[in-house]
Amino acid sequence: MITVDTKALIGPLKVACATVARSSTLPILGNLLLEYSGETLRITGSDLETTITTRVAAAIEGEGEVALPAHKLMAIAS
Repeated sequence: MITVDTKALIGPLKVACATVARSSTLPILGNLLLEYSGETLRITGSDLETTITTRVAAAIEGEGEVALPAHKLMAIAS
């Protein structure tokens, strides 16, 4: 379980989404990689030429990683 303040999440999501390809022959490039452990949620976006990683403080139970559709995640968080 991950708990993070929505206002604190929006800025880093926007930064990471800036590199995510809207259309690509590789569908995974439309996703953000979320890695979580300790008290940090790390968000990474890439278009294979540029990669941006941001961090957000969060209350996290456990650890792991997941790739989620960037623009859908942005829409949900906004």
